Amino acid sequence: MQVNGENQTGEAASPPSPVAAWSAVAVLSGLYMFSFVDRQILVLLIEPIKHDLGLTDTGVSLLTGLAFAAVYAVMGVPMGRAADLWSRKRVILLGATLWGLLTMLCGFARDFKEMFVARMGVGLGEAALTPAGYAMVADLFAPEKLARGMSVFVIGGVVGSGVSLILGGLVIDLVERVGVISLPFFGEMRVWQLALLTVGALSLMMVIPLLFVTEPVRKKSAGSAELSMRFSAVLGYMASGRRFFVSYVLGMSVVSLYFYGSSAWFPTYFIRVHEWSAASIGMTLGTLSVPCLLIGGLSAGWCSDFLGRRGVSAPSIRILVTVVLLSLPLPLATIVVSAIEAKFVLLGLSYLLFGAIIVMAPIAIQLASPVQIRAQISAIYLLVANMISIGCGPTVIALITDYGFADELRVGASIGIVGTICFAMGAVLLSRSISGFHLTQTALRVAPGGAGLPASVNVEPLRA
Repeated sequence: MQVNGENQTGEAASPPSPVAAWSAVAVLSGLYMFSFVDRQILVLLIEPIKHDLGLTDTGVSLLTGLAFAAVYAVMGVPMGRAADLWSRKRVILLGATLWGLLTMLCGFARDFKEMFVARMGVGLGEAALTPAGYAMVADLFAPEKLARGMSVFVIGGVVGSGVSLILGGLVIDLVERVGVISLPFFGEMRVWQLALLTVGALSLMMVIPLLFVTEPVRKKSAGSAELSMRFSAVLGYMASGRRFFVSYVLGMSVVSLYFYGSSAWFPTYFIRVHEWSAASIGMTLGTLSVPCLLIGGLSAGWCSDFLGRRGVSAPSIRILVTVVLLSLPLPLATIVVSAIEAKFVLLGLSYLLFGAIIVMAPIAIQLASPVQIRAQISAIYLLVANMISIGCGPTVIALITDYGFADELRVGASIGIVGTICFAMGAVLLSRSISGFHLTQTALRVAPGGAGLPASVNVEPLRA
């Protein structure tokens, strides 16, 4: 018998067929792509939105960061719990519908407050996708193929980040050519408003193929009962494995802080300092980033599975540490070099390494989590990571520029300083997490009753 995609017979669940698994991942990856487009599209619309809404750099950074991140991070926890107790597919369906509608609503914002509230709504909808998506992908593939499956899912966000730059560049080009457009029922609409309406509508269209995805059976060990954990017990499990979770979550958070901060301000750096047009830099950075991120992300997934088959312990974390160390000199080097060609070479290398970081990030969390509570642990990880990275990344760089240098032309120096500090801290923290990861693996292997849970964690039967 199967309830909400879960095996109730006590038998181990087999992964679905390769065709079903990869089809589901393709749909989830497409949704992830449009979620990134919806959240990142403001990056290249900064200047026209600043002009029309009368904002400062710090005000814009709050729209691109805190307004989205605060709700996205906090609401990921109840969304993750809903995904563990209910259908993960339905949770994602509701979330995708909500964020698509609220992205469209951003296009009707008339001032900072209205845009801020609408961006909070986008964060609420997108909070449903990642924890539920991680948990679904973990049940679509056998452990030895998880890194490859996860890499394809996460790569959707990577592509979405680049697509948002390209689309934003095209929009800015239209703004310069067309100006204001008058639409029936809506009246005068600026092209940045039309861009938000368009990407929101595309997200809504991606709900259609998701309707045809089958909810995968949740993996269970033989003899396990149907279990649900109190949220306090979920926190207790993470506390028992704090040697891993604290170092890993903080390490990924500070690395991601630079990723989101630099993504928000690198286009503006080229516009202000090197006098590129927004349209040109958007299309250039988008065209450069997409193939580099794809190659880096997919290569890291295959490499992690390969090293795992060769008996290397914690391969995903070891790849992360190596990539973060390689990334350490790049932020300042990109700003310091004078030749524009050299800047783009270094940015291409940064995107290549970013791809590996983004894809490797969720894998260790899934492997260190009992199957019954993967979505909730993923949501707690995302709560901390996104509050620090998305919530603080753009604003930290803006504050250094506005109040540290008091010169908007020094935005590049702000990016370089933040990147160097973040990568140094991230390498240390991620290195410390490896020994803790081994302890969580040992605890899960020796758990009693085949339930996949440490003996120290209390569980209770699922109640209606």
